[in-house]
Amino acid sequence: MGPQGPGMATRCILDFVHPDEVENARKDLRQVLEGKTGTGSITRVRFLRLSAIRLALGAGREDLALWKDQERIAFDSNYLAADLVINWVADGLVLCFIHAIVAGGWAWMGG
Repeated sequence: MGPQGPGMATRCILDFVHPDEVENARKDLRQVLEGKTGTGSITRVRFLRLSAIRLALGAGREDLALWKDQERIAFDSNYLAADLVINWVADGLVLCFIHAIVAGGWAWMGG
């Protein structure tokens, strides 16, 4: 994340989910928090690409590094398809892993 890392720590994970999918992700997150079982949930969403997150947190375009396979996980120029794996850890604390989905087209997003 470079110098934008600290800014990421103050944001909610839902800030980076596509607006059309925030409510579904919020519902899943709420269920994990209320359930307190440790079993967690997996929610497939369009998640803001790292380059777009860094730009939103103040990076300049010149600060963004590109990698050769980035289009394999891209949904579009701003989002990638990802599974949010959310597990309850303690009161008010969840552990979330973000797994990019490697494929192509909207079909692999279920749409």
